[in-house]
Amino acid sequence: PYVIHYSGVNPGCDYTFDPTCQRPDDVFGCPDKGVWGLTFDDGPTQHSPVLYDYLDSIDQKATLFYIGVAVALHPEIALRACKRSHHAMTSLTNDQIIAELKWTEAIINEVCGITPKYFRPPFGDIDDRVRAIAKQLGFIPVVWDLDTNDWQLETGNTLITPAVEDAAFQRWASLASQDARGHICLQHEHTASSVNEAIKNIPLLKRVFTVVPVSTCIRDSYPYKEPIFFPVLAPNSTTITSNLALMATRSLIAVPPSSATPIPSSTQNGAAAQMNRSMWVIIAALVGTVLGMCTREFVATKKKTPEINTKTNNENKKEYTSFDISRSKQ
Repeated sequence: PYVIHYSGVNPGCDYTFDPTCQRPDDVFGCPDKGVWGLTFDDGPTQHSPVLYDYLDSIDQKATLFYIGVAVALHPEIALRACKRSHHAMTSLTNDQIIAELKWTEAIINEVCGITPKYFRPPFGDIDDRVRAIAKQLGFIPVVWDLDTNDWQLETGNTLITPAVEDAAFQRWASLASQDARGHICLQHEHTASSVNEAIKNIPLLKRVFTVVPVSTCIRDSYPYKEPIFFPVLAPNSTTITSNLALMATRSLIAVPPSSATPIPSSTQNGAAAQMNRSMWVIIAALVGTVLGMCTREFVATKKKTPEINTKTNNENKKEYTSFDISRSKQ
């Protein structure tokens, strides 16, 4: 359903103007039929542990798009996944976009010890200016091709109910055999209702789809800016679980330049090696936006900042640039 517009009516490929527009670097869905990229937005929250307990119990990886401020408020929940308001990004100045992205990146790195490279623009609000800035900062936009609208579940909207949510998942599952490619779906972890709907419907998805984090579904074995390897899908949808196996399939799978950097061994000390052994989430950022990825594979980053300015933290003698990555909610 998505088309690429380079000129004419929407030369800036502005999502607000035309939500069907995408660029080659935008991640909208999984390329392989029968694959489901599992993502959750707006965490971490007080409801997140229920979702994480469930994902842990079924050994299911996911990509979590975190809000930077929420990470600061619930660092213990964010840290567990590694071991709110949104800004429409196209309405921000260049400096504000940089501030949103970099602030979120900094707080995720401070809490989780990794640096996300994926981000989700709030409301899916992105255009070529935002794309260009994000690319210069090393971020890849992740949007979606299916939307649960679960963010409306506790807003009083009588058109979006658990029954409507269940029907949507059942419809997507029933049409899986007719799909030409896989999907990335917009889901959230910021209310009890959205978490309950996820727990209720993931078993259905797993019966029909290969449910994986975004990085796995797009065959990116290095979901962070650090050289930390994570499993990816081979062309036959089997999972490649080692860097050695990935190198053997270089002709079939695009390997990021970062793969040239030595990968921490299983015996090496340090946070990177520990993460490689134990994490089950991918952390990404959702700053007014969403970024990132941590590999027990649930986490992406989102943050909100009332005002976005570069400021010096005298206490820690570090300079932090606030930044917000946008996420789309419709």
